[in-house]
Amino acid sequence: VNLSYKLLSQEILTVLNKKAIDVHQLGILGALETHRLEKQLPTGLLVLDHSLYLDTEDYELEFEVNTYQQGLLAFQDILEQFEIQHQPPLNKVQRFFERKHFLKSQTE
Repeated sequence: VNLSYKLLSQEILTVLNKKAIDVHQLGILGALETHRLEKQLPTGLLVLDHSLYLDTEDYELEFEVNTYQQGLLAFQDILEQFEIQHQPPLNKVQRFFERKHFLKSQTE
């Protein structure tokens, strides 16, 4: 789908122009919406992201800390407490494009 450059803010248009990107060649590939819940804990900020894109809905649990080692131990405790298996995820954009590629392959 072609994207009308009129939808872009002047700030974005300025950046694209500085990078010599032809805004008339841009297109919308899809939409990704994220809802976030945050809970401050003594050891860091616990974050739950709920993402919606294409025909997919997923969740990602993150733990934001100042010190990696302390954060890792605290996060492992949280996962263990709720019997959640740790799975290093792709980031949201990677998951979006992986799903988009899969859906496209199903229609070919």
